[in-house]
Amino acid sequence: MNEKKKINHEGYYALKKFKYEELIKNYSQKFNYNYGILRYFNVAGASPSGKIGEIETSYGHLIKNIAIQSLKKKPIINIFGNDYPTKDGTCIRDYIHVSDLADIHIKGIEYLEKNNKSFTLNCGYGKGYSVLEIAKIYKKLKKNLKIIFSNKRQGDVAEVYANTKKFKKLFNWNAKYNDINKIIKSAIKWEKKLKSI
Repeated sequence: MNEKKKINHEGYYALKKFKYEELIKNYSQKFNYNYGILRYFNVAGASPSGKIGEIETSYGHLIKNIAIQSLKKKPIINIFGNDYPTKDGTCIRDYIHVSDLADIHIKGIEYLEKNNKSFTLNCGYGKGYSVLEIAKIYKKLKKNLKIIFSNKRQGDVAEVYANTKKFKKLFNWNAKYNDINKIIKSAIKWEKKLKSI
């Protein structure tokens, strides 16, 4: 998905994001300011320092759910749909580490200060992993993981990952945490820390 692709308005979350972007653009014209819009793909993992990680549990994020399940004696992962037109029938998503995303924010501010130009950019790695692939990576860490397939969720698309060409052209930046295994392990470590607080 590139930045020019029309946003899928099926889901409430996507519609909200689209409306906020329109609001930012309208106000930038009215009040003459530049903006940076960063379109997050699936943010996951935790910082090596243990200071930054995901605390929200209500959105059903796969890697957050895996981290929560890692604390249980009998972990279960629920996969919603296994008949999508993908390589293994499960949804494909682009996951970006929270520390890389934090770094991208700094790059964005620096770009605005230096160039005085607005931008809209995808924030992902440009590579997709299926839900089943992620579950299997976790199963290597927790052999007794039980995978359950449930019905599809309304509004879920089969495959979405970032087109990062514009991003790479605008920012001279390289990912530091672009390793799905490390992302999963850091999320699990973060969850253990949260539980101990």
